[in-house]
Amino acid sequence: MIDRDALKTALTRAGRGRELALPGADAIVDRWRAELDEFVSYYAEKYKETVNPFAWWDANPTKARAFFEPDTLSLSAPMKAAVWRILLGFEIHRVALEYSVVSEASALRIELKAPGADEVEVFESAAADDTKLLRHLGSIRVNGKLQLQGYHAFAAPAA
Repeated sequence: MIDRDALKTALTRAGRGRELALPGADAIVDRWRAELDEFVSYYAEKYKETVNPFAWWDANPTKARAFFEPDTLSLSAPMKAAVWRILLGFEIHRVALEYSVVSEASALRIELKAPGADEVEVFESAAADDTKLLRHLGSIRVNGKLQLQGYHAFAAPAA
C-alpha cells in the first residue's frame, strides 16, 4: 500500500503542503492512497510493469509535481495511466469528451501514441471527475495545427 507519509511528503514537494492542514485532509489523503494503489495494480495488469509514482521526484521533479496534483490524484486508474503515459512522452493523438450538465454524465476518451509508433492506446472513462485531466494538458500550434502536448502542474514548487 502507498505510504501515507510518503504521499504527504510528495504533496508538500508539489506545493500542496498547506492543504494538508485543512479539515478533512487526512480522509482525502487516505482516499488518494487507496486510489494510487488501484492505479499501480491497474498499470501492472495492463502493461506488465510496476510503477512507482514517487520515483518521478528523482527522475523529473516537474513531472512529479504534475502527477501529484490533487486533480491527478482524483482521477480514475485508467486516466491516471493515461497521465503516466503522457508524462513518459506519449503523444496525445485524440481527445473526445461528452458532457451534460443536466445529468452530470460524461464520457472521456483519450488516445495516445508512443513517439514514432502507429499503434494507438485508448483510455476511457465515464467518471465525471476525470474531465479534470483536460485542465492540465498543454496546447501549441505546429504548422498552424493545434496540438495537445504534455501534462502540467498548477502548483508552484514548494519553497
